[in-house]
Amino acid sequence: MDDLLVGYALNALSDAEMATVTAYIRTHPADAEKVRRVRKMFAVLEADAEPELPPPGLALTTIIRTAQHTVQHGMPEADPSTETLPAVPRSVPETRFWSARYVEIAIVASIAFLFFGFVATAVSKVRFESQVAACKNNLQSLYASLSRYSEVHDGHFPKVGTPEVPRARDFVAALADAGQMSSAKLAVCPTDTEATSPVSYVYTLGYRNPTGQLMGLKKCPIADEDLTPVSADVAIAHGRGQNILFAGGFVQFSTKTTVGPNNDDIYCNDDHRVRAGLHRFDASLGRADDMP
Repeated sequence: MDDLLVGYALNALSDAEMATVTAYIRTHPADAEKVRRVRKMFAVLEADAEPELPPPGLALTTIIRTAQHTVQHGMPEADPSTETLPAVPRSVPETRFWSARYVEIAIVASIAFLFFGFVATAVSKVRFESQVAACKNNLQSLYASLSRYSEVHDGHFPKVGTPEVPRARDFVAALADAGQMSSAKLAVCPTDTEATSPVSYVYTLGYRNPTGQLMGLKKCPIADEDLTPVSADVAIAHGRGQNILFAGGFVQFSTKTTVGPNNDDIYCNDDHRVRAGLHRFDASLGRADDMP
């Protein structure tokens, strides 16, 4: 389709092909925008109709100048008042000169389409990495609150299943009541712009010891050594994976959910239930309303 779009932008297609592409871009606004931008960038070339061969290196020079202009001034703005793309008038006779010019313009236009694709991919990658980094920083700040809480609670983090923390989301209230929650925003992933709950991160449901007693996690005495998850994004929160906060105080981005101490699923216990772990190293994280 990109080849047809290039031809359409240059008005170099047959009448049937022009009609086909016109119908296509009416339902594909992104491709219509590509055509509009290419026409805008190469309008100056269309106006140059002297019957002479283009100078050597015109294509390379045009690419360089176009890239420099785009970097300095950004992408050309679309004209929202234009609903259709009028055909470019064929004011230049189809001569040998125009055939040579068309080859150069077609090459440059094709590269321009590729350039737009690369820019869109790069912007998407930068946005994704920025969102993951912002979430990591948030979880590390949340760990600082959990750490301060543990210092006055015999090394323990808030334990879900107690009267003070009946559900997973209530660990935030426990931190706030203890004066250790610096900001309510720490409980919500910065990229979760449509969050309907004041707590968007999942939180450990603890585990049961051999006698069945419910136990909560403790702060690891040696930083970075405890691989038991304490909190995390909801599974695949960033589209490709999630950030995970471990008891050792570090945050790791993972595209998998099987990253517990025994390479188990961190969102359910060994019985495949969203309940407290069956032992110390059975990681189980619960959403807002989950209980042990």
